[in-house]
Amino acid sequence: MPHARGERLESLCMLSIQEGLLRTAGGGILYDASRLRKPGAELFDVEHWRAQGSLQEVAGGRASIAVINAAEQRWVLRHYRRGGFIASLSRDRYIFLGEDRTRSFAEWRLLAELRRRGLPVPAPVAARYVAGALTYTADLITEQLPDCRTI
Repeated sequence: MPHARGERLESLCMLSIQEGLLRTAGGGILYDASRLRKPGAELFDVEHWRAQGSLQEVAGGRASIAVINAAEQRWVLRHYRRGGFIASLSRDRYIFLGEDRTRSFAEWRLLAELRRRGLPVPAPVAARYVAGALTYTADLITEQLPDCRTI
């Protein structure tokens, strides 16, 4: 049955992604409108998913990720965190240079384009940034790829 997995990945890559943008107070949410109607802040809230019994936290990388069981789908929620020396100054804040230059929106759009080209990357579900005076924080939700593990 090795072909079944390959066919499943191929069919997942052919799903269209419809970019939707929701402006929020102090930020924005970029999302796949074919999956979500109107996403809110709770989508990126680990406690919201924990309260619903839909959360599994996985350690790895700079911090843990959250695996979410959402309506027969498995999503990965990742909060952007700093690494290296700069992390001693700021754990998760980045200089705000405009909405299109936020890490989460850039990664969401890159993943969407790679999917359109048929590459087996995780489908972007939603991305968010919350801006302050000069900085912002960011989160990204993607589909979990089958048979993957954190390194």
